[in-house]
Amino acid sequence: MEQHHFDIVNHATPRLESMNKALGRGKYTDDLELPNMACAALVRCPYSHAKVLSIDVSEAEKVPGFLGCALPEEAPQAYFNCSGNPPSPLLMADEKVLTTEPLTIGDRVAVVAAETEEAARAAAEAVKVEYENLAPILDVKAALADNAPAMQPHLSDTNVVQRREVSQGDIAVGEEKSDIILEDHFVTPPMQHTMIELTCCICDFSDGEHMTIYSCSQTVFQERRILAELFGLKEVDVHIIKPLVGAGFGARQQLHAQHAAALISRKIKRPVKLPIRARRTSTPSCATPPTLIFASARTKTASCSSLIRRSA
Repeated sequence: MEQHHFDIVNHATPRLESMNKALGRGKYTDDLELPNMACAALVRCPYSHAKVLSIDVSEAEKVPGFLGCALPEEAPQAYFNCSGNPPSPLLMADEKVLTTEPLTIGDRVAVVAAETEEAARAAAEAVKVEYENLAPILDVKAALADNAPAMQPHLSDTNVVQRREVSQGDIAVGEEKSDIILEDHFVTPPMQHTMIELTCCICDFSDGEHMTIYSCSQTVFQERRILAELFGLKEVDVHIIKPLVGAGFGARQQLHAQHAAALISRKIKRPVKLPIRARRTSTPSCATPPTLIFASARTKTASCSSLIRRSA
């Protein structure tokens, strides 16, 4: 057999970042510092379903190092989908950067900036939000009930926001020819990936015209597109820089707080870092939503007997 000698393929090729990772020299987003950088923290809703009646930042303003607080009325008002890999009709616009109508625990209500992370968190905790606590919808069956309020009224009058039907063959004929029909309901719970690396982003949108983002993103080009659309920028004016990423498993194929960091950076006219600690990352997130599945299987007895014999 003819032997081919290649310079690249058929050779062990070390990853460029391997040595830095192994020696602890790798730089992740939270390791980075920009000149004159402030720190930001989110004010999140503590209820599963609520309406914001008022926001009082007067106590937050007294925290040493406080720089500013961005409220829902200062944020882009367009709905968007935080994912987009690739853009698809299945990815419906279902959230805002900051909301006055939280639909889950942890929804973003405001974002605060201060000189240090500790001061930012203290200021965020000092923001007083008055809520009207509403009845939550906690599972798919409850959402499909006749009297269930629509969670996304801008998408649908009910909680069925999209119907898709895919069929092949004649079900009636299949049932007539089947000896056994098995039917049941199956439920899968919500799941959230847990990465060792802290979820974090750094944003410099201080001039309000050019945005630079450092983030642990798995989809930098979709992130750029979504941010450009939200803030009315050209994509060329949004610069996404991806440092080392400490795992993702698909959970970082979406915006987590980059838009909120951009909003507060523009307000205080300084770059900001917005870290999200582990508990705060998992509470409002859901990489894989829960499902309720009705499955029906039809088969001939001979086929079942053959399959059982093979398994045995």
